[in-house]
Amino acid sequence: MVDYYAVLQVPRDADTTAIDEAYTRLSQAYDPAVLAGVSDELIALAQKQLFALNQARTILSDPTLRAAYDAGLTQVIAKALPSAEPVLDFQPLPPAGARERIPGYVTEPVLTTSTVAPQPNRTMPLFFAITLPLLIVLVAFVLTDGGKRVAPSNDTPPVESVQSQLDQFEAAIATTKLATDTDPGNATAWIEYGNMLYNSVQIVREMQPNSPVYIDRIERWQMAAVAYEKAMVLLPDNVVVAADHGAALCFYGNGVGDKKSSNAGLQQMRTVIDDVPAEERSRVRMNMGYCLAQNTPPQIEDARAVWQSVIDSEAKDSPIAIQAAKLIAQYR
Repeated sequence: MVDYYAVLQVPRDADTTAIDEAYTRLSQAYDPAVLAGVSDELIALAQKQLFALNQARTILSDPTLRAAYDAGLTQVIAKALPSAEPVLDFQPLPPAGARERIPGYVTEPVLTTSTVAPQPNRTMPLFFAITLPLLIVLVAFVLTDGGKRVAPSNDTPPVESVQSQLDQFEAAIATTKLATDTDPGNATAWIEYGNMLYNSVQIVREMQPNSPVYIDRIERWQMAAVAYEKAMVLLPDNVVVAADHGAALCFYGNGVGDKKSSNAGLQQMRTVIDDVPAEERSRVRMNMGYCLAQNTPPQIEDARAVWQSVIDSEAKDSPIAIQAAKLIAQYR
């Protein structure tokens, strides 16, 4: 029998409030609607996890069902859980052959059980019925990035809060981590987990460098490097992952004063830079320049030369060339 307490991440003596709070928190983290940018495979995994969360809440939020579950009454629990419902098959019917209905016609054609995906439980506890509208509002808020993405109008668009921008990758981190736990041999899962960790600290460095939030997240550079290492074992010829591994390792070393990590990451980027595909090379050079500028001691002239190579290889009005020019002006 599934451990529904583990699914909701609550102790066996958790009260109803704790169960509801855990369900709300986890359902938001695994909501595919907020996982922009992740693969279809991870979206499917998130949907599967949401289905398990719904089952767990159905059982544990009902005192009678919870008592039956704790007593190991599997048949009672099985009857209470949602089952697959018939799904109408709206494919075109074959020609009627001048007859009102063809032989074998059924009034409600359904797909076979093997093709029907499990459907969520349609029995809605009172608490969930009350809070569902609030959750819908919350999801709508997240989907619009706190109001940033709005339809064109004459009104001034709402400003997205700084904190929501800094935390925009947190849900994706949880989902991609789940993917690596579920399938540790999946290189794509490790890459996406590393990317989400990388992005979550990169955006803080851009918006609030040297802030308490950035200091708190510096360790994520190392976590990203470890994730990339896992992917490199599975995909040893992927030079882009190797370059990102070097960048994450160098940024971590620069952040905590670990010169060994800084130099190892810098050397990793130098080793693969010429083999990195052209569409990724400027991004890797930007990282290399930043790593050089933040090194101990800073290698400013080398960093400026790397950023200048980005300007020389890109359109002058491209965002990455403009950013490189800003960094050259900043580090003198």
